[in-house]
Amino acid sequence: MKRLLILFAVFALKLSLLAAPISEAEQLLGRFEQMEGKERVEAANAFMKALLQEGVTDEALTFSAGASEDSLTMLVWYWAGEYWYSRQQYTRALEYGKKAIALLQKKGDLMTQSDCLSLLGTTCFRLSDYVNAAKYVKACYEIDKKSGDRGRESSSLNTIAGIYLAAKQPEEAEKYILKAIEVNQTVDEPQRMAVLLGMASEIYGSMNNHKKALDYARQAYEKEQQLGREEKAAVRLSQMASAYIGLNEFDKAVEALEKAMPVLRENKNMLSLGISCNLMGKVKLHDGEEDEAAEYFREGVGIFQQLGDLYNEIHSQEGLYEALKFSFPVEAMQHHERLIELKDSLYNLETTTQLSKYNAEYGNDLLQEKTLQSERFLRLTLLIGGALLLLVLGAVAWAALAARRRNRQQMSRYDELQEDLGVLNAKYEQMRNRYSNAMATRSQDGTEEEDSLNPAERAFLEKTTQVVERQVEMGKFDVDTVASEMNMSASQFRRRLSAVTGISPQLFIQNMRMKKARYLLDNHPELNINEIAMKCGYDESSNFTHVFKRVFGITPSDYLNGRLLEEEEE
Repeated sequence: MKRLLILFAVFALKLSLLAAPISEAEQLLGRFEQMEGKERVEAANAFMKALLQEGVTDEALTFSAGASEDSLTMLVWYWAGEYWYSRQQYTRALEYGKKAIALLQKKGDLMTQSDCLSLLGTTCFRLSDYVNAAKYVKACYEIDKKSGDRGRESSSLNTIAGIYLAAKQPEEAEKYILKAIEVNQTVDEPQRMAVLLGMASEIYGSMNNHKKALDYARQAYEKEQQLGREEKAAVRLSQMASAYIGLNEFDKAVEALEKAMPVLRENKNMLSLGISCNLMGKVKLHDGEEDEAAEYFREGVGIFQQLGDLYNEIHSQEGLYEALKFSFPVEAMQHHERLIELKDSLYNLETTTQLSKYNAEYGNDLLQEKTLQSERFLRLTLLIGGALLLLVLGAVAWAALAARRRNRQQMSRYDELQEDLGVLNAKYEQMRNRYSNAMATRSQDGTEEEDSLNPAERAFLEKTTQVVERQVEMGKFDVDTVASEMNMSASQFRRRLSAVTGISPQLFIQNMRMKKARYLLDNHPELNINEIAMKCGYDESSNFTHVFKRVFGITPSDYLNGRLLEEEEE
């Protein structure tokens, strides 16, 4: 039943993201872009009031009737970007942010420029465009540092740290976040400090320093609780769970996630919910519960694909591959291919080169407060003097090296995939043999053909089969309930069944449901596919079809059509 609930949650999430009603703010924004003169000012004020009601702003921004067209437009566009970012619609946020910054740079409003550049940087970060993210945040930091606003300066440093973390350069990220915390300690801004502590937790987690990660996450959680921010506290709980997993304290991780995930789901914080799904999937994998792990990772994939978050989708796809590679190797390979595709598009040579360039240009300026003007002048002189020669020689050499590198990478990847496929096929055949032994058809006297099992194992398997069959008839599919009827704890039952059959309880129950499905297809022609799905406990026929094909290699409809054709030929 838990599996069905998770599948329903994924479906509901996708439906809500695709069919979300148009909000009042979105309607007013559309009206603003169609109006002129006085009506345009009225639409802008109504739009800002709607943002206040939705919690995007802390106070209403009111425009006077005499506001210039450019000032009115650039501020509405900037706040439209903030609005879409708050709804995790990052592509639309980027669109409005770019339009706003073009006008802001003409007007010379440095503080709003800084806000808009920060918005563009974090939006590009969410879209995994780390090169442009670094470019925007660098410009933002330069404005904030000149302004003397220490709080804004620490926020810019925090964003830069996040970019380097996502680009897998945690040592660089550590420098920026520690500098950000140091700067923020000079001002009394507990909300911003909670954010910085949370980022520090993420960075130390990526460096496998899980004790430090847990310490920073705890500090952030305590601050969020003091501020009464329930949703943000749930995010910190998720970060604590990640640290607990790194410390192999899985029970504490589950406790934190079970407390955090309902809050994140209720508040529609899809990014943190997706990350929590990945963490719960890791725990389930560790406990040997591959089926439940796969469902959590699937929910994560659905969330991150909707958000366009390639960085976190990588972890979901990797988890799905690990959860499925022994029980469903063909599907596992599909997720492995997607994983390779994501890694190729996310961590390419251009990203690494450009981020190193940005670090060289302003990393020391941030951390050591040294000027690089003389270095830049010398570099510019050298570039002008040797540009033509380097371009010609570099282009030829790069083309040859790139072609050779691509060939080596492709051959290496091909060899790895072939090796993985061979291993998976061997495992798959082994699992099929175990399944055939465990699920052999009943003989006429009602006993199982299990010659390889000793009497105690055969008796255990027969009783388990009877209990599961009864549960399937009642529409229940809970492992804990089956274990209870067997007078065993869930963990004892899981270990015993895996030892006898070689498969998990979830897979055993699934196979029993599929066995019932095949029986109904063979013996009850009056039932259609939807009715059979319902009798086997599937509320959605599409889910039933997916599992049936995964188990038997053919859809229920094709199976039924093939059987009818055989009967006609006879």
